[in-house]
Amino acid sequence: MANKITPIKKLLMTFPLILSILAAFAVPSHALTSFDIVGESAIVMDYDSGEILFCKNPDKKMYPASTTKIMTALLSIEALDLDTNIVIDDETPFTEGSRIYLFADEIISVKDLLHALLLESANDAAVALAKAVSGDVESFVDLMNKRAKELGAKNTHFSNPNGLPDETHVTTVRDMALIARQAYENDVFKEIVHTVNYVIAPTEKQPESRYLKNGNRFLWGTGNANQIYYDGNWIDIKYPIVDGIKTGYTIAAQQCLVTTASKGGRRVITAVFKSQQKNIYTDTRKLIDFGLDSFENMTLSNKGERIITADIYGGKETSLEVVSGENLIQTVPAGTPVDAVKSEIHLNENIKAPVAEGDLVGEMTFSMNEKLIGTVPLTAEKTILKKTWKDSLSEFAKKTNWPLAFFILFLLYIAWRTHVTIKRLKRIKKRRQKNGKSR
Repeated sequence: MANKITPIKKLLMTFPLILSILAAFAVPSHALTSFDIVGESAIVMDYDSGEILFCKNPDKKMYPASTTKIMTALLSIEALDLDTNIVIDDETPFTEGSRIYLFADEIISVKDLLHALLLESANDAAVALAKAVSGDVESFVDLMNKRAKELGAKNTHFSNPNGLPDETHVTTVRDMALIARQAYENDVFKEIVHTVNYVIAPTEKQPESRYLKNGNRFLWGTGNANQIYYDGNWIDIKYPIVDGIKTGYTIAAQQCLVTTASKGGRRVITAVFKSQQKNIYTDTRKLIDFGLDSFENMTLSNKGERIITADIYGGKETSLEVVSGENLIQTVPAGTPVDAVKSEIHLNENIKAPVAEGDLVGEMTFSMNEKLIGTVPLTAEKTILKKTWKDSLSEFAKKTNWPLAFFILFLLYIAWRTHVTIKRLKRIKKRRQKNGKSR
């Protein structure tokens, strides 16, 4: 006897279909929550303003794997000429993990090593560059940690230049975003991380060319093997707006990825640590789209822009042009009206000369919804010296209408002479009258 299909079974059989129909007509949400991100920690930062637009465990110390090489590359580019040739020592070829299999006494350029470092994630290239910059790996690591502190990476400690597993080698997605943001300011770094393929020509030790391919599939990943399920569809990983930056993987760190992407004049930096498999690309794509689509930038202040004319006391001039001392770009939710941001000028009381160009004379604050969102210093546009007695005399001389002054003096002289003459004539008359009576 055939099994009967009960109403409950029918409902269970159609439930997946109902869900798929509901998903197809669902309105995509622009909100992003920690539950949407598989990775253990994640962040998206506006490149221009430095604003954090979304984060998940941003200050949790994590293993960064080969994203470490962002700092290694930055320091190497700053310290070394690209065309400089490096002679590989006896120890570097035995570096563990991913490598391009350098040979002892092989001569290779800094440019080739940087491409191996950032595209192929070569650990031996990292060691070679570290030694070229600082003489030994330990000194280079000290330099890495010093620079991290300078950039505000407070929860970072590097133990090697390549990201090989080490319990003391940790950073956070916030810190890595700061480091990546600084690195992307460098044009050489920018060009390399956007390169898909690169060829290292044969050397005396390696007769064959080394063919490198960028590990970041956002730059080239198409086809069935490079698909991710995103926003209800299967799409290619390749995302044309992505410009780099660096992948990373170890068993302890899992999938790590730091990227940058730009659209409509805005750029974001993202970092995701400890994601799994291709979820690293799904996570990052969510961060990129959220950061670029849900926000916009407002330029609140341009450095050198005149803000107000202030009175200045005791100076060779009586007024001072006050200018903005810094650029200020604020990232706000998309669609925010310009007048939603309020500004207030706070000048120092009784500004007195002398004042030097660039001296702080006040500040301008910006607020939105009664919340302070930014402050810029206000400075003197030019130097104004203190007024001397010679300046006062010179100022008087310049302001005086000399023809009129001489005319007035002439009239006063005539009046005085007339007065003197009248008095003299009166005395003479009195004297004559007195003499006449005495006769």
